[in-house]
Amino acid sequence: MSTCLASDSIVKRAILSNYQNLVQCMDVAGCDPGDLNCAEILCPEYYGSCYEGTVLSGNATGEGEGEGEGEGEGVIPVIPCSCEGRVCGDDGCGNTCGICPEADQTCSEEGLCIGGSTGNGTGTGTGTGTTVEGECSRSGIAFAEQTASIESGQSGSVFIYGGATATAAPYDMIRLESYQLAPYNGPTGPGTYSIDGSNYEDCPLCLRAYSGCGETSCDKIYYADEGSVEISQLGGLGTTFTATLKGVVFKEATIDPNTYRSTNVPNGDRWCMDGVQLSAEIAEPSSGPTTGDLPVATEPADASCVSAGNGTGPALIGQNVGDFQLQNCNGEMVSFHASCGNKVKWLMSTAEWCTACTAQLQGIANKYNGYISKENLPEGLDMWIVLTENMSYGKPSLDLCKQYAAAKNIDPNMLFLDWSDTEVQVPLVLPDGYAISTNAYGTVWNKINPYLTADSDGAVSSFTPWHAVMRGSNMEHIWSSFYDETKYAETFVEQLLSE
Repeated sequence: MSTCLASDSIVKRAILSNYQNLVQCMDVAGCDPGDLNCAEILCPEYYGSCYEGTVLSGNATGEGEGEGEGEGEGVIPVIPCSCEGRVCGDDGCGNTCGICPEADQTCSEEGLCIGGSTGNGTGTGTGTGTTVEGECSRSGIAFAEQTASIESGQSGSVFIYGGATATAAPYDMIRLESYQLAPYNGPTGPGTYSIDGSNYEDCPLCLRAYSGCGETSCDKIYYADEGSVEISQLGGLGTTFTATLKGVVFKEATIDPNTYRSTNVPNGDRWCMDGVQLSAEIAEPSSGPTTGDLPVATEPADASCVSAGNGTGPALIGQNVGDFQLQNCNGEMVSFHASCGNKVKWLMSTAEWCTACTAQLQGIANKYNGYISKENLPEGLDMWIVLTENMSYGKPSLDLCKQYAAAKNIDPNMLFLDWSDTEVQVPLVLPDGYAISTNAYGTVWNKINPYLTADSDGAVSSFTPWHAVMRGSNMEHIWSSFYDETKYAETFVEQLLSE
């Protein structure tokens, strides 16, 4: 794996950038963090594009004048825009770090709110006191990465925006979702949309935030039920999404994994964002490689199941998938090859946070007498549904597996867990020789090639749910989602069942 390919959980995003290259180069060259002269001399190929208009961060330590206090420190070699240690004012690149919560407060050059009857903690840690209702525990956010996409197809149409404070852990992030079809009828174009009183259970326009996110989970979840979103641009694929948050208050919350109902935590943190601007190009799926660019098997698949599979890595299209085991919700380890000899093997991934997955699972259940079970599926079809992450993008537990199966009308014998406690490498198909590190999909994607690719900027994108279809008689990899996103699993399932 190239030292210049920075990776995070694959279900989010892995980024290759000049900034990451510069950090790596400075480390290899022995430059002290923040040593501009060393960076300019020893890493000239990355220095210019990374340091132009940037600021250096230093230690951030402070305590609030109000109910909470915080303390933290951290030195990061280079940060394009930073609000660390600041609760208001400019981040050094023209973006806001937030506004002071009281009208009689002013923002100092250090980014602290001065005056007023209450104060905000200025450290990077979590306040130790109780948040008074109506006060802001923190304000603003500075993005290092912003993305947007539209999920469309059998599950409907959902616009999704994500903004994160860093391209690798630790980071904070916000997520905006517009459920554009009935019965939600979320925003499809410009306008000002109120989120007052909304709940994640049935929101047309939904705003969540996460803080203290690491490789496996986030410390806190927030849901916004105050304020409005002023959307300036929202079009189709390939266009730019721009919006401004107006008086938005994210409140620390819990989200029920079965009903998706959000409940505010009593005396929980309040994260205020007013004037925060969102901007990202809506990803165009067709900009990726076509199927003709992707590797496939060069030899015919064996006629029967091959325990070790064939090929030199995860099975490509046309290769036999090797055997492996996953644990189902009943705690049983089940072999993938246990159903060898059937007509079709259908694998579908899901995650607790994935609303598109819920829609697809509901559609599948409705098709098969309201319950996804071996008895209700067509003869010759074996289906595995694989739960990869919990609501906080972390490890799903066996208890969650059982709850999820009951809530989604799935036989617990057919719902499996795939999470590796130690990160594993999953190779990219393009460019060859690169890989990403992941906990989710750690077993499945090392047996069935997911066809992950990096774009010209080094970004590796993926989505959930992910499907794969195998010929049941020999576990030949027939199709999977990232190989050809224009097709659907059901097409290949029905084709194989008819053979």
